[in-house]
Amino acid sequence: MPIEVGLWRLGDKLQRVELSLIDTETRLEEILAEDISIMDPDLLLIGRQVPTAYGKYIDLLALEAEATVVEKREKVPWNGEYYVSFGGNPDRDWEEARNFGFVSAGGGSWYSKSLGMLEKGARIWVNMPAIGYVGVGKVVSEAVPIDGFTVDDAGKQVAITSLPIKAAKLATHANDPEKAEHMVRVKWIKTVPATDAIREKGFFGNRNSAAKPRVKKWLHTVERLKARFGISE
Repeated sequence: MPIEVGLWRLGDKLQRVELSLIDTETRLEEILAEDISIMDPDLLLIGRQVPTAYGKYIDLLALEAEATVVEKREKVPWNGEYYVSFGGNPDRDWEEARNFGFVSAGGGSWYSKSLGMLEKGARIWVNMPAIGYVGVGKVVSEAVPIDGFTVDDAGKQVAITSLPIKAAKLATHANDPEKAEHMVRVKWIKTVPATDAIREKGFFGNRNSAAKPRVKKWLHTVERLKARFGISE
């Protein structure tokens, strides 16, 4: 679920602290090893650079409060399937996304920029964090700002912002390139209502609006979703 986070410095005046990249993955590992609670206060770090039976290493190994093992990351080849996170705003409505064929994100470039990786023909698996997976579809056209997105209404192509639906309210920041909502047109293969979302222990989850996961959990998730959605290919 996309959530906007900001950091501010208090002084003579309120000043926003700009985000910056960590120079190396090793540095990130060192930071988390020093204080794993940055990731989750309930995690207990039990190992670093732990060898596996496949001749590789797990950067960080931790236990959740329920004693579930958490691996920082062990990369595997990407399976060609895209992950999409949908939600985070009461006006980002799943039923509207199903009916009009889109996924969207906005409120900051961190949330909308990742949608740019979704090329025409890409297959996406849509997750509503804390709810479950609700759909699979193929990208019809790439991300555009909401004020340039049209949908079919009684046989006519109209601006989505002209309709009396929740999504139209997402146009609040349409003139702000940083915060504008961006939409990706999707042809759905299979969807379910949020009330019937598919959720299983061990499923992949991520706060990025779109991602190309390269972890074993994603491979497992896609195979299980294919079975649950009845998709053979």
